[in-house]
Amino acid sequence: AELVRSEVISPTEAATADHQRTPIADHFAAYLNHVRAKGATDTHVADLKRTAERLFADCFATLRDIDAEKLESWLNNRRAEGMSARTRNTYLQAVRGFCKWCVQAERLTTNPLIRIAKADEKSDRRRQRRSMTEAELVTLLQVARLRPLAEYGRKTSRPNDDESEANGNPPKRSKWTKAVLTLDTMSAVAERARERLAHNPEFIEKLERLGRERALIYKMLVLTGLRRGELASLTVGQLELDGP
Repeated sequence: AELVRSEVISPTEAATADHQRTPIADHFAAYLNHVRAKGATDTHVADLKRTAERLFADCFATLRDIDAEKLESWLNNRRAEGMSARTRNTYLQAVRGFCKWCVQAERLTTNPLIRIAKADEKSDRRRQRRSMTEAELVTLLQVARLRPLAEYGRKTSRPNDDESEANGNPPKRSKWTKAVLTLDTMSAVAERARERLAHNPEFIEKLERLGRERALIYKMLVLTGLRRGELASLTVGQLELDGP
């Protein structure tokens, strides 16, 4: 207060100094409230929280601990461990966006991470995206339609536990394993499920309906170009069922 009265520092600088002693988790909780108020989804907020908590645990305890060299060293270590460029950029963007908000909220005077460059994702691409072929799309729709029913036709195998067998205690059902589903066996396994569930036709119809719905959802996404969230947001009133 004496420094402010003497005009050595401004009131804003004094307030910023007070924030330096507050645990960084408290600041980030306020930042998440700000993000929610802007309309961010719960998934986005949860991802931000998970990402930042790991960084804070490894690098920063308070705002005064935030340091570009420390973060760059952490990112380089993650790179050596095999973390992709895109994932490293996710961590960088999360904490840099937080620092930008801290400056706007007068909790920091400057953003100490502004100079850190993003990693080149094009040179470190882990998954090459491409369009599906027509044959692949047909296969996807067939698998989506059969999968719910096929789950009940998979063969199970007991683990080899000679000691338990010798003691008269067969392995628990929770330790049994199910056969892997493949494209070649999907249809046959679905037919086996129909035989096993023949006494419960209503349940078979429920599983078949679920499969049809899944296949229709995939087909709708492909033919319209809608994103998952956009498709999920549609209501009956938005659909024109009598159009050409």
